[in-house]
Amino acid sequence: MTQTQHTATPGPWEVLRMDKRDPAEFTYVIGVRTELGTIRTATVPRYNDEDEANARLIAAAPELLAFIEKVAVWDFTKKR
Repeated sequence: MTQTQHTATPGPWEVLRMDKRDPAEFTYVIGVRTELGTIRTATVPRYNDEDEANARLIAAAPELLAFIEKVAVWDFTKKR
C-alpha cells in the first residue's frame, strides 16, 4: 500500500459563528485561530438543525485523520 502525503491547514479547527444582518441567519465557519487572525478552512451555511453537526464533524477532521493514520498501521492479526 502506498501512502499519500496530504497537506492541510493544521488543527485544531474550531466552529465559529458568522452572523449576518438578520440575527436568525448565520453561517458556520470552520477555522484556525492564529496570532494574525482566523484562517477559514470551510464554510457551512445554516439551512437546518443538522448544519451545526456537519460543521462540527468537518472541524474534527484533523483529529479524525490523525487517529486513522495511527490505526492504519496496526496489525490486527496479533493478539494484544
